[in-house]
Amino acid sequence: MRSTWVVFNYALRESLRRRVFHAGLVLTVVFLSLYALGCSFVHVPESPFPGAKVDVSVAATILGLAVFATYFFGVSLAIFLTISTVRGDAEQGVLQSLIVRPLARWQFLLGRLLAAVAVAVVYVAIVFTASIAITSATLDWAPQHALAAGLEISAAIAVVAVVSMLSSVYLSGVANGIGVFMLFGAGLFGGLLGEIGDALNSPKLEHTATVIRYLAPFEWLYQSSLGRLIQGEGGFTRAALRLGPFGGSINGGTAVWLWSAAYALVMAAATVLAFSRRDL
Repeated sequence: MRSTWVVFNYALRESLRRRVFHAGLVLTVVFLSLYALGCSFVHVPESPFPGAKVDVSVAATILGLAVFATYFFGVSLAIFLTISTVRGDAEQGVLQSLIVRPLARWQFLLGRLLAAVAVAVVYVAIVFTASIAITSATLDWAPQHALAAGLEISAAIAVVAVVSMLSSVYLSGVANGIGVFMLFGAGLFGGLLGEIGDALNSPKLEHTATVIRYLAPFEWLYQSSLGRLIQGEGGFTRAALRLGPFGGSINGGTAVWLWSAAYALVMAAATVLAFSRRDL
């Protein structure tokens, strides 16, 4: 495992010194600043319905938009850090100098994956926490289960990184980035279908959305995290909330964790197998 940590440290330093990563941090600060400014301008209207907490509904919906932005930023970062893990590094001649004894190929993959997930998850945790803090300070509301929601967003980012690692064995950097983003978009489309199916009471659309969740469990984790944000709210307030532009809140429960773990393990095993058969 010592070799794995050597690769981890190398990949971590490589990720943190890239200019694109620094530019992303600057843009994140801009996003959080604009989010804080927008929240400070929000006017909470009086509730026209008895028992409905409009202030909670407004704050939770706005936070849901920030969570989607955090999810998108985290996915983009995870893809960016893994798109060239195998084929891209091989084409540049970097991989050949790293894959030498006693470093096994699976140790190289594990080290690169851990570094990418560590950077992306820490980034997501910071932006997610900052968004909740801004919402609490400006709109006087914070979710009761923020930790669980943050863990599910982080798990979604990790699943995306594993998928991107697998496709990096076969595709060049640009093609890999496009392919994984298309899969990410398919997940968002599935979430949108689920919302439409629920609104129209269409079992076929809801079934299609469920199938897409299983094919892209990172979207399922994202929707489950939205459900965590309003966990504890009840009555009309909970029924009125739709926290994401692509996929409403659902209760993923234990099933989403079990399926996502199995999905990630299968993808990781396929990556190791494909890489072991690849000529460098």
